[in-house]
Amino acid sequence: MVGLLFLVPCCVQQYNPPVVSNNYNYLVVDGLINSGQDSTYFTLSRTSSIYDTSQTLKAELNASIVIEGSGSDNYPVMEIGNGMYGSPPLPLNPQEQYRVKINTINGEQYLSDLVPIKTTPPIDSISWIENDTMGIQFYITTHDPLNNTWYYRWTYDQTWEHRSVYASLLVWENGQLEERDMNVHDGQQLYRCWTTLGSTDIQIATSAKLGKDIIYENPLLVVPEGSTDMDYEYSLLVKQYAITQDAYNYWQLLKLNTEQLGTIFSPLPSQVTGNIHCINNPSEPVLGYISASSVQESRILINRYQLAYWEVVPFPEICGEMRLPDDSTVAFYGNPINQRLYVPISTVMGATLYTPQYCGSCLYQGGSNTIPSYWPQ
Repeated sequence: MVGLLFLVPCCVQQYNPPVVSNNYNYLVVDGLINSGQDSTYFTLSRTSSIYDTSQTLKAELNASIVIEGSGSDNYPVMEIGNGMYGSPPLPLNPQEQYRVKINTINGEQYLSDLVPIKTTPPIDSISWIENDTMGIQFYITTHDPLNNTWYYRWTYDQTWEHRSVYASLLVWENGQLEERDMNVHDGQQLYRCWTTLGSTDIQIATSAKLGKDIIYENPLLVVPEGSTDMDYEYSLLVKQYAITQDAYNYWQLLKLNTEQLGTIFSPLPSQVTGNIHCINNPSEPVLGYISASSVQESRILINRYQLAYWEVVPFPEICGEMRLPDDSTVAFYGNPINQRLYVPISTVMGATLYTPQYCGSCLYQGGSNTIPSYWPQ
């Protein structure tokens, strides 16, 4: 009888819940009202289907944004492009509350709740510890001597230098190979490049359960062992925001829903509700939370030689040189296809040396070949 159970045909049918299979087009608002001396920026986009593999931002274009005060002051935010909108530093009144009004090109109107202006205390320090197996763990320490903040959020930008295997000393100009300008300030050299990536995780902390408003060595991020970020020089720029308790609760729930799911011990996902509402359709969800605060920044630079355990990732073994007589330069490198495939290195004994792009151009790995203004010379 037991053996007959295996003869019973079964059918496994894929189930796509409506929240996954439907292609909702909800507005996403990212940014804050900056009450300090820096510009205010917002990014407007739309949600996309989970099956959309394009990984491109669905930017919301041609919208109008106005920052409204609880008094009579209003400040327009101008469109920059690709879904980004910005305004120069604003003369906000710290005694007022502020909100954001958004009108999209399709006639929808969105309005955030009024929020108070928070003053962000300075960052005390950014520290790090090297572990021979984990990598580099960064921490942040801050405090508010007035005991007014209690709730904090951080974002960060990582910048690191990467280099090509070969230094290209030649450039194709005016139908011939000429000496390349190796100055790192003019963007022609291809040996040293710099890549910058912003944070995508949610970093928040609170001191509300403590007697004093102090955040001490809160874990911020890890640069894992084996990455190339620390091979030469590395920069970490941290931005700190004072937020309200409501904003903290929003970011905490969003963090639980996006970063701490996937195990049997994980919390169940729940509805995340921000403080932005669609006036035309109150039942339509809007993703994002508007806060108003000043911003404090701090940057730390780390050189590879400060590290005890870091192992530099070796250059690929497939890199090599190809030697061609100088009289074949025009026929070979004058071909646009070869220009996309190879980089001229140098001339030696009547011949020109070439190498593949991934060996002779740091731009192949992404980033920029112009040195950042804050980078050590």
